[in-house]
Amino acid sequence: MKKLITSIFYLLMICIAISSCENGENTPSNITVSNPEELNQVFNSGESNGTIHFEAQNDWNASVSTTSRADESWIDINPKSGKAGKNQVINITMSKNATGEDRTATITITCGDTTITITVRQSSSTEGDGNIDQGKAMITQITAYGIKYNSNEKVKLYETSLQYKDGILVKTISEGSYENYSTYTFKQDYSYDPDTKTLKIESNEKSEHQGSSSNNTKRLENWNIQTNEQGYVVSALGEIYINDKHTSDVTNEYTYDSEGHLATYYFFQKNNDGNNDGPSNSTFIWNDGNLSEMKDDESGESWMKAEYGEELNNDIFDLNQLMCDGSYPEPDYTAIITKMGKQSKNLQTKYYYYYETEISDGEGKASRATESGYEAIEISYEKDENGRISVIKYKHPDKVNKPNYSETMLVLSYSE
Repeated sequence: MKKLITSIFYLLMICIAISSCENGENTPSNITVSNPEELNQVFNSGESNGTIHFEAQNDWNASVSTTSRADESWIDINPKSGKAGKNQVINITMSKNATGEDRTATITITCGDTTITITVRQSSSTEGDGNIDQGKAMITQITAYGIKYNSNEKVKLYETSLQYKDGILVKTISEGSYENYSTYTFKQDYSYDPDTKTLKIESNEKSEHQGSSSNNTKRLENWNIQTNEQGYVVSALGEIYINDKHTSDVTNEYTYDSEGHLATYYFFQKNNDGNNDGPSNSTFIWNDGNLSEMKDDESGESWMKAEYGEELNNDIFDLNQLMCDGSYPEPDYTAIITKMGKQSKNLQTKYYYYYETEISDGEGKASRATESGYEAIEISYEKDENGRISVIKYKHPDKVNKPNYSETMLVLSYSE
C-alpha cells in the first residue's frame, strides 16, 4: 500500500490559506489540492501507481520531469491537461525500480497564474517506509477467451497459472483448446531455474480432424541460457524432442544496443532429417523507448510493426508479450520468463503483422499473383479498482488472413 509522507511545511501553507479565506481575502488559488499529503509521495520499488486529486478554477496543464540521474521513462502521468472543475485526478504510473538506487521526479501543475509541484520518490527498497505485499503486484493467472465470427459466443481458449520465486517468474502452466482446421487441446509448462539458467518447456498436444482421426504429440525442449552482466539473454541453445525422440538442435543469439534494448536476433535450427530452418537474422527498431518494428535482414520486410499509447508498460513482466493473434492463442512465455533487454516503455495499441496471399481470379481459382501488406490488431485495456490492468482485448481484422475469432480477450488475476 502506498505510503505518503506528511510535510509540516505544506500543512502550514494550507493552514495559512484557510486563515486567509476566513479573513475575507479575495485572492483564492486557482488550484486546490484535496489531500496535502499527496504533494510529497514516496513509493516502494515494486509500487507502480499513484494519484493526485485537486480542484481547478481554470483549464490546467501538467508535466513530469526527473530530478535524479534515472532515465525519465520510468514515470509518466495521465492526463496531462484538463478543463476547470472539481474532482480532477492525475494518475501516476511508474515502472518497477530495479536500478538499486532511489529515484525522484517532480510533477508540475499549472492553472492560470498558479503553479504547484508534487515530489515523487521511488525507493530502491521493497520495504521503504513500510511492508509491501509483493504478491499484490504479481499476475498469478491469465484466462483467454475468444469471440467467434458472426456470433456473440464467448469461448474459453486457455488458462495459465504463473508461479514466482523471490519476485521472479519461474514457472507457467497452461491448459486449453482452440479450433483451426481441427480441434486442438494442449497442455504446456515452462520451468525456469535462475540459478542454473536452464529453461524446460514441456507440452502435450492432441488434434482431432472432424472426429475422424486424432494425433497426439509430446514435445520437450531443454534450453541452456547465457546472460550478460545486465542479466539479458545473449544465447540460448536448445535440444528438441518429439515423442521422446531427439529431432533438432536450436541456436538463438541476441545483441543489445547501448540503452539495453534488443537489437539483433540470430536463429538456426538443425534438424536431424536434414531439412534445416535458417539461418536467419532479424533487426529490432526502437522509437521513443518502444519496439516499433522487427525486420528480417534478408528480405528487408518488417514481419511485425506496432503502435503504442500513453499507458506505461510497468508490470513485473512485459504485457506486450501476451499478444493474441486470433489463431493460435498461446503466448510465447520464453520472452516473458527470461530477460531479453529493456522492455518497451508503453503498452501497445496496435500490432501489425505481415501477410502474403494468392489473389483469386474471381472464379474461385487462385492465380500466381500475390497480395501482401499489413493488418492491424487493435488492442485495448481495462483496469480494476486498484488501477491494475485486468483485461486486455484484441480486435482482429477481417481481411485476407481471417483468424478463428473476431476478438480475443485476456483476463488477468492478481494474488490477494
